[in-house]
Amino acid sequence: GGSAGREGAAIQLGGSIGNQIGKWIRLDDADRHMIVMCGMSAAFAALFGTGDIYGVTRSTESYLKPNVFTVSSLTEEAIAEKIGYLEQYYNDRPDMILCSYKTKAKIGELLAQSRMQVNTEMLAGGYPAIMFDGIPVVADKYCGDDELYLVNTADFCLAQLCDWAWLEDEDGKILKQVPGKAAYSATLVKYAELICKKPCGQAKITGFAS
Repeated sequence: GGSAGREGAAIQLGGSIGNQIGKWIRLDDADRHMIVMCGMSAAFAALFGTGDIYGVTRSTESYLKPNVFTVSSLTEEAIAEKIGYLEQYYNDRPDMILCSYKTKAKIGELLAQSRMQVNTEMLAGGYPAIMFDGIPVVADKYCGDDELYLVNTADFCLAQLCDWAWLEDEDGKILKQVPGKAAYSATLVKYAELICKKPCGQAKITGFAS
């Protein structure tokens, strides 16, 4: 399915992969929160690209083509309609809505207009989210103000490319002295591909001005 390439660093919210990696290498809470935030919208941008995947042209394979909907204005009805479309035609219900901070605030305003109370929830990794029909709306600073992603994170997985390894510099050294301190640092890396097993079950809403 649609590989998000090197940009798919972290995209799990419920028990996020980034959060788990942070626990494995004993990062503190602040660093784990940061590692989860890295590259979420960048990963989706790669998924919605038009290039080939391992020699297969996505534009000619309907299963590999995520849905792109263009709307003139963002409304509660429009979002609900696109969610229903994914459920009806692809048997896939999104479990995350990803957008910019500005668009998240707009969705909050739309929900406040139609109900007495807007439901909120704190997600794994420290994400505050408002809930749209039971789906968390999460803001990402790299997401454009005119785009919104409907994603089922259960359709994504990490494909390990190699085991953990120490990163070497140009001289082949692993340890680097911290300037001005009697201390050394080293970088532990693990390369993986973020894979979407069902690209057609994901969607992007665009064209609106939040």
